[in-house]
Amino acid sequence: LDKTELTHTGRVIPIYPETAGLTSRWIRFLIKHALKYAPQMPETLPQEILKKKNLLPIKKAVWELHFPSTLKSAEKIKKQFAFRELLIIQLLILDIRKKIKSQKAPAIKADIGLIKDFLSKLPFQLTNAQKKSAWQILKDMEKPNPMNRLLDGDVGSGKTIVAGIAALNTASRSKTTNISESTKKDEKIIEKELSFKLGGIFLKIQNELGRFCRERQYADILEKYLIEHGINFKREAPIEIAERKSNFADFIIEKKILIEVKAKPFIEKTDYYQTKRYLELKNLELGLIVNFQDKYLKPKRVLNAKILVDSDKFVNSDRYQVAYLAPTEILARQHFETFCKFLQPFNLQIALLTASESKIFDPELDQKYEVKKNELAKAIEKNQINIAIGTHALLQEKIKFNNLGLVIIDEQHRFGVNQRQALLQTPNSKLQTPHLLSMTATPIPRTLMLTIYGDLDISILNEMPKNRQKIITEIILPANRKKTYDFIRQEIQNGRQAFVVCPRIESQNQESSLHPELEPRGIKNQENEVKAAKEEYKKLSEEIFPDLKIAMLHGKLKPKEKENIINDFKNNRINILVSTSIIEVGIDIPNATIMMIEGPERFGLAQLHQFRGRIGRDSHQSYCFLMTESENQAENERLAAIVKSENGFQLAERDLQLRGPGEFLGTGQSGIPDMAFASFSDIFLIQETRDLAIKLFKEDPDLKKYPALKNQINKFQEKIHLE
Repeated sequence: LDKTELTHTGRVIPIYPETAGLTSRWIRFLIKHALKYAPQMPETLPQEILKKKNLLPIKKAVWELHFPSTLKSAEKIKKQFAFRELLIIQLLILDIRKKIKSQKAPAIKADIGLIKDFLSKLPFQLTNAQKKSAWQILKDMEKPNPMNRLLDGDVGSGKTIVAGIAALNTASRSKTTNISESTKKDEKIIEKELSFKLGGIFLKIQNELGRFCRERQYADILEKYLIEHGINFKREAPIEIAERKSNFADFIIEKKILIEVKAKPFIEKTDYYQTKRYLELKNLELGLIVNFQDKYLKPKRVLNAKILVDSDKFVNSDRYQVAYLAPTEILARQHFETFCKFLQPFNLQIALLTASESKIFDPELDQKYEVKKNELAKAIEKNQINIAIGTHALLQEKIKFNNLGLVIIDEQHRFGVNQRQALLQTPNSKLQTPHLLSMTATPIPRTLMLTIYGDLDISILNEMPKNRQKIITEIILPANRKKTYDFIRQEIQNGRQAFVVCPRIESQNQESSLHPELEPRGIKNQENEVKAAKEEYKKLSEEIFPDLKIAMLHGKLKPKEKENIINDFKNNRINILVSTSIIEVGIDIPNATIMMIEGPERFGLAQLHQFRGRIGRDSHQSYCFLMTESENQAENERLAAIVKSENGFQLAERDLQLRGPGEFLGTGQSGIPDMAFASFSDIFLIQETRDLAIKLFKEDPDLKKYPALKNQINKFQEKIHLE
């Protein structure tokens, strides 16, 4: 009997993953039946490539893949399919890059003077890696094609400040750079209006600009001129304010914007003084009246009605906007606080929008105030907000940016490709595409940079800020737990604080709340109990540290509860914070020097490195304790890698080798063929397919000579997404 006729015995047989009611034997039977149609499969690779690379034609290769003649042949054919699939990925990457280059984007020139001014105000110096990355981003944005860059920074390397430089430069520039000026010396025109709140007062900036008219004989001439030139204005009758009398009409305003102020009956003292301080800061002249309705609904004149505002410094309705997307409310709020702190001197309107809050930052008063979400949406659409920071809430249909110049996506792998694309759709997106800066705190191995991240230009932050001490990391076995607890107590008595991280919220017998990508696959179920946050909190607060202030943080808490806990921790009102993996990103507590991780074997090295990065952010010595109960030597060898290395990029490479691409990337990369996926750690195969793809693309960018190959790329793009 010919071996090729055998299916289940007497030859090398494939073993397929089984599920209830579907055995490997039955799958083999179905596949062998389907392989009768293999001769009808079209070959997508050119004959010269098949010959040069010694590849089997697809008709023979697919049979050999499922029913190989030998084990050696099985390995060889897997590599051939990996080659085919990686080549398609590389060609797709080049095609995406070509399409990006064909799109139009606003060419936003770098304002070197502005950037130098910003850097001079920082309480620290940038690292060389930060300077290089910022420069790469600024130069990208000067081009008329959309930037598509990934800022890949080790934890604690300062990505937010680099993003802040890009945001500041973008929000300070406009389509025309400056407000358009007339040839007349005393005229300026702004076409749009800006509405916002100042304390309890509602301000409305109108488009009425010009100069004071103090000469009666010129009033009619000036009015006629303004009408002819389409400049809106109001002519006010002389009025009396305090002891100052005006004999002539306050007609229009020299290089100024006219503001109407509507106030609550009678303005609260705090609101009045805020307004007065606002005017003093702007060096403004007090002018006319404030209209409001009192309890009898009668209009009254009680204060300034019209305020003179320096238009050059205060508003440019043509400015580019920035959207900053963060994966969690905690991270969005932290970015909002950071931007308000460092960008305050630059007079930018910054907003925060999440599911639970919406705020606007007033740089003049250095204050944040809450607004209704629909009001914030209108302000964004009218270009009254320069930088909008938020979570998925920014992706709502009702949020429409007027002049979006830059999109920043933090931890971009946590957003789907459709979500990312939605933010790039703006009213003018048919004409121009915003620049895109993606960021990740998970160092990316080089092989992945050349594959699923290959469509991105990459800037790397691999330096730590100066004056930071190396974090001491130790694996703590059960026998040393008490000694470790004593050490933590001593640190807290010295004024420091501690994190305790646990893998899950509920106890072990309940369904895991871990993200599927974090669930252990390929690691044997441990017999030891995995500590749960609630159980750990109970144990620490009642048995180990009953005299200390301990709090618990997890994803099921309400946003306000999370905010209160984090604020208490920041202000050292909490000694120990017990948390789930929610603190992986977005928590910056410089005074925390202890990171205690329960069940570290349940996390990848890259994630453990992220947890460790929550500490060591000040000059104090910091410590990371991996509290394992595993006696598995291989597992402890894996944890030893993080003890020995502080470099996140080295750990990422090691993690990829130890766990494989499937574990490292998780199931989120659905659609990528298994054999290409498995080859993401094969640098030689990746480089070989990359070189061939570049050669093919250089000779024939549209692949007109290879229609079957082009068709396969198009089909491939429909079912997968790259980063």
